[in-house]
Amino acid sequence: MSELSKGPYLTPDEIAERIEELRAELENLESVVSVAESCAGWQGGPLIREDEFVNYCRELASEVGQIDASSPLESFVRWDDWAEAVRQDYLVVDIDGEDFLIRK
Repeated sequence: MSELSKGPYLTPDEIAERIEELRAELENLESVVSVAESCAGWQGGPLIREDEFVNYCRELASEVGQIDASSPLESFVRWDDWAEAVRQDYLVVDIDGEDFLIRK
C-alpha cells in the first residue's frame, strides 16, 4: 500500500491510487477463492499459509478442546509432529506461487 498523506483529506490522486490498489487486492482474492472452489471437497474452510500451518494446528487443538493453551502440558506437545498428523486431512494448493493448505 502506498503512503497516503497524513493531512485531514486525501488528494484525488491518492484516492485513485488507493482504488487501484483495492481493485488489485480484490482480483487477487477472487483468484484465491476460484482456486479453492476448484478443489474437490472444499467446504469453505480457511486457507492456511503453509508456513503458518503448525501455529494453526496449535490454535485449533486449543479451540476444539484437545488441549488447554494455558496448561503446562501444552509445552510438551511436539507441535511439528502434531501438524504433520493433521496435514493428512488437508490439500496443498498453489496460489500465485504461494502454498496454502485447505481441508479436504
